[in-house]
Amino acid sequence: MRVDGTCPIILKITNNRCLTEKFIGHAVKPEDWDEIDRIVKKTHPNSVRINHLILKKITEVSSIILDADNNDLHLTKKQIKHKVKHQNKSSFNSVAEEHLSDLLKLKKFNQHSGENPRVNHFKNFIENQDISFQNITTSLLKKFMIYLKADKNLGDRSVMNCLIVIRTIFNKAINEGLVESKNYPFGPGKIQIKLIESRKVGLNETEIKMIEEADLSSNKSQLNARNIWLTSFYLAGIRISDVINLKWKDIYDGRLTYVMGKNNKVVSLKIPNKANEIIEFYKKDKTSSYVFPYLKDEFAKDAKVLNSKTRSFNSLINKQLNKIAVDLKIDKKMTMHISRHSFGQIAGDKIAPQLLQKLYRHSDLKTTIGYQSNFIHKDVDGALSDVLDF
Repeated sequence: MRVDGTCPIILKITNNRCLTEKFIGHAVKPEDWDEIDRIVKKTHPNSVRINHLILKKITEVSSIILDADNNDLHLTKKQIKHKVKHQNKSSFNSVAEEHLSDLLKLKKFNQHSGENPRVNHFKNFIENQDISFQNITTSLLKKFMIYLKADKNLGDRSVMNCLIVIRTIFNKAINEGLVESKNYPFGPGKIQIKLIESRKVGLNETEIKMIEEADLSSNKSQLNARNIWLTSFYLAGIRISDVINLKWKDIYDGRLTYVMGKNNKVVSLKIPNKANEIIEFYKKDKTSSYVFPYLKDEFAKDAKVLNSKTRSFNSLINKQLNKIAVDLKIDKKMTMHISRHSFGQIAGDKIAPQLLQKLYRHSDLKTTIGYQSNFIHKDVDGALSDVLDF
């Protein structure tokens, strides 16, 4: 009994000799409770509403227990409690919305921007119906893959990325007890996700020298784009979001020390002379705490705004880089990301994988070896020439 003299109304659930108790959110005084019929007496001002809620909860629990019995499932006390709690939140749409909301709360804005349209692809495919996880079958996902390729004209890599998001959300539902593992549509004999290796092409030394030597003094937008691209390249392909967000405080004692936005790793690199020349160029007219003239200090007050501005400037920079490539007659697509590929291509097998791992900021050496294999062709090319040299 509470201090105010009321007692909480508890729903007792017995399944497989397991007792689970669930508070329905209301409490009444003993004199307002009918112990025989187990309802609130009419003497209580909210008797009708509370009794309706009790009936609703009993119906929901009965449905959960019946479904479990029909599927020969033995629910644990924890699973029953969780299913009751999430009775109206067990659809794909509900869990997907919660997943995307969590990404925003964790300030993983880039991941949210990438996954939100992939979730929408699936919602559009099922015509925005509130589908249950039990109905997301292997057969349905195969049709979804055909839909993405035929109707949305997506490539294999994009199709796999859509499936990865659905798998993530499905795993979340399993972990929360909203669906049984036996309904999992991924794995051997089901839908298997295999990432298609993307084609990585970088600029060669001649092309980079052309970019370095180009006279862009009359075009400030192209000049800034070229400088930020070269800085990324000189620093082993530092990511665009990180290079745009570089601050003067990150530079001291001839080193660049910053926190990677992707994984919050602390990175420390000696600044090469070529990169330092560019940094010194901007030091003369610095007007904010940022090295490059894109972001303003006021953007940092809101992480979401800062992320949005960074993405916007990335797009603008890529447009300027493309114009530079066209003017210099470079027939490769030039973007900020290609700076990383360019470094890898020129590095080739000149640098030990262990050192490249540190330069690339990879957590696993296997990732470095796999990445660098895209750019090492000397042995294969030599072998091919040896065979054909007759």
